[in-house]
Amino acid sequence: MIDRAGVARIDKAFLRWQFRLSRGQQLGFLDILLRLVADGIQPSRVCEHISAIGAPQDRVAAETILRGFTEGLSVAEAMSRVFAGDIVSAIGAAEHSGGLAKNGMAVLERLEQQREAKKGVVVQLSWPGFYLLFACCLYAGFAWGVWPRFEEAAQGVMKGYALIANRIGDFIVKWWPAMLAAAFVVPVLVRFWLRNYAGPGREYLDKIWPATLYRDMLGANALDDLGTLMAAGQEPRAAIETVSRNASRYAKMYFDRMQRKLDEGRNISEILDVGLVSERYLAHLRLLAEYRNLRETIAATGASARDTALARLRNMARMLNVLGLAVVALSFTFLLFGVYSTAQEIQAQADQSTFGQ
Repeated sequence: MIDRAGVARIDKAFLRWQFRLSRGQQLGFLDILLRLVADGIQPSRVCEHISAIGAPQDRVAAETILRGFTEGLSVAEAMSRVFAGDIVSAIGAAEHSGGLAKNGMAVLERLEQQREAKKGVVVQLSWPGFYLLFACCLYAGFAWGVWPRFEEAAQGVMKGYALIANRIGDFIVKWWPAMLAAAFVVPVLVRFWLRNYAGPGREYLDKIWPATLYRDMLGANALDDLGTLMAAGQEPRAAIETVSRNASRYAKMYFDRMQRKLDEGRNISEILDVGLVSERYLAHLRLLAEYRNLRETIAATGASARDTALARLRNMARMLNVLGLAVVALSFTFLLFGVYSTAQEIQAQADQSTFGQ
């Protein structure tokens, strides 16, 4: 007999998982929530409304948040069960700095700008991997179905391009599980190291790629997150503490320095001058500070840093795409030369056999 209650629990867990993975779905939910709250409707009533008529993922998220309300949690605390950490931090900042009705829409606007700016970057960075996988499949396919027949026709004699291509293909066929595992494990280990190693020598290692790119991206994201939290109404100290709370061990190293400078009463450009934010953005920050208030200055500099960092990533993705296409094209060419040279060898053997007769 089917346990319908168990199936329903699994279905809800799957929908909750889908919601947590989809930033677009989270921002769509947040848009409905904040607009109705701005019109004077209580968050609990809005969640009841969404749980009744929303999409399946939205209904499950609303039900989860409503359970949090019944437990006495705040909006941000209840949302933490289904929303991304940076969204929860921004909503918590808005909630404690004048209320969602006052600051919520400013937060939503910043979050939507971030999502729009980052759209497509992950896909662009993924294409080079697909090109490399396609080239490997070409070599493996020839090693499995083409070269054995040519080798038989050539009486076991394969030379030049065909021999090299066959050995490459045999290596891929034999070791593909290890290669596939390495393709997943190595990036995970590199990411873990970049996020967590803050020991001796890290500042020197940060001058070497990819650590340099990671530090620049982290600095841009930190500025952008500070801008979002300050748009939500938080003061600089509280914003730095909030960003630091969810940061990796490596990022905390820099945020701790910022907090020490904040305790010393330094101005905002001196506080951020700890080696995380590039000198370019600090100069931008100092210039804007002469014409805007602190909140607008951080927000504008954060948006500029985010857009510049994403532009660098997109340029890198384009270069890697060209490199990936070049690998595929060269692989095709190499394999065609192998086929041509082997066909010539077979023809030469056939001509010798005919001449000998």
